[in-house]
Amino acid sequence: YMPARGLPLTYVDARGSCGGLLDALADASPQSDTILIHASASELVRLFGQRARAHGLRPLVFTNDMAEGLTDAYAAVKILSQRGGWMSYDLLVCATPDSTQAEAVSQRLARCADDFLGVAQRSAQMLDPREASVTDPSARFMELAAALLHSALPLTLGDSAFDNLMSPGAALPARVASALN
Repeated sequence: YMPARGLPLTYVDARGSCGGLLDALADASPQSDTILIHASASELVRLFGQRARAHGLRPLVFTNDMAEGLTDAYAAVKILSQRGGWMSYDLLVCATPDSTQAEAVSQRLARCADDFLGVAQRSAQMLDPREASVTDPSARFMELAAALLHSALPLTLGDSAFDNLMSPGAALPARVASALN
């Protein structure tokens, strides 16, 4: 885990893309098979831009069971679709199992995204924030995680990564093509 705190903007190019950060992350961690990116919708668009459409990346939108969460999730879907070209997404709703609003939030977001943006919600799952961290994830959650990893962006290591590998004590990467999502 590494909090980026504005790091993507240091890699912005003349077209507004921060895709150079993805290369830098792959170079910085050549032993990693997957690098998970958690960012706002606008940052995801700047990071992945054209790569998202070319590789079929799947964004995952988070929300809660409150009205403000629904508004924020809809805004994220709108940014992802209009600026990034993502026309589908998966949804995680953070809510307790006894929440009366969680299912309604999921259905309303799916309906609004389809009706007003032409965007499809592939799947929606509830995530209990009070669940113990040692609890095994559900089979549906594992299927979602596998699908997201399957659509991850393959990214080959740059020259600087290989320079680092030649330094004393360096280890070889787990595989040559790291995946970013």
